Amino acid sequence: MARNKRAFNFADFDFAESAFDLFQNSIRSGMDYDANISDQFQAKVLTRPTKLTGDPRNPSFVATEGKTETFAFMVRIQGEQSPHRFLPDPCRFEYTKTLEQRIRAFNSIQLHTKVLMTPDSESPLPSIDDIINITLERGAFGSFKTDLAKQYVSIVSEAKIPAGQVFGACQTLAQSFTEADIINSGLPPTPYDTYPRSTKSLEPSAQIKFDKFLADAKKAGWTPTITSARRSVKHQWNLYTRRIPGAAAAAPCDSDHQYGYALDLNFYKGTQDLKLASSDADWAPIVALAKAAGLEWQGASDRVHFYDPSGDTGALKAKCRAFYYDALGEDPGYWRDDFLDLPISHIG
Repeated sequence: MARNKRAFNFADFDFAESAFDLFQNSIRSGMDYDANISDQFQAKVLTRPTKLTGDPRNPSFVATEGKTETFAFMVRIQGEQSPHRFLPDPCRFEYTKTLEQRIRAFNSIQLHTKVLMTPDSESPLPSIDDIINITLERGAFGSFKTDLAKQYVSIVSEAKIPAGQVFGACQTLAQSFTEADIINSGLPPTPYDTYPRSTKSLEPSAQIKFDKFLADAKKAGWTPTITSARRSVKHQWNLYTRRIPGAAAAAPCDSDHQYGYALDLNFYKGTQDLKLASSDADWAPIVALAKAAGLEWQGASDRVHFYDPSGDTGALKAKCRAFYYDALGEDPGYWRDDFLDLPISHIG
């Protein structure tokens, strides 16, 4: 297998979604094949064929009789020559109970090949776990393009359900996704109110403590960077629903960031660069400075998160929940995206 050398401008990959694209493209562009290999492949259907309506909030899975309609679905190419053999098989993910686990599975599916087809009486829509034939388009140097299939050919075999099970592996994965996961996946963030990314956005009592903490860190030779300060409720909602890519976030109304009692911070000193993935031991000197200033550290679950425990956030969170959840519903994943982004002081 030949290696293709490509030049990248790494300044283009400062953000999570761009870095994800870099990984995806590096896998695809790194694959090369013998020119004698057939351009037809067998593939397993990963997702239910969905009509291209242009409205992700109103998906349709049924063909309208007498109409020419296009459906899209994702597949994993099978066999020893599969360009997907180096990618994790999303249908083998054992745990998809939490939002973060489902996002991981969903992102894995997006690394595979999309198929477009127009069903008719002779070419019915396939089902999840079916094996189908597709063709791939060759690039300029003989390698196959794997982001989009060139053509859907036919169903080879219908899904084989293991003995004692109701669904096949991929269908079991599909059953784990909630409607809210599908509604919000890939949607852009909606506009939200912003605050200065500084201690000035905090409540006065918390600002005093954080100013001391950061000043002490600078005296110890650390350079702090505030990555997140006060957030509006809609900002928190965008994070929670993954419209803003990143680590799993608290539900709207449940984060201390909304009330001005928390900061997310990175620290740099010499060869040390403290971020989310850094160990507890590496964070220990910073944590000691935070505690000396009267602050608490979130710990291993969110190592960049520091908060002022003296803030009466419990009452504020209850007030926020009573206002938003009563009006919009108990699951933020289903909230309409044009809800008012009100500060807590404006909630009655």
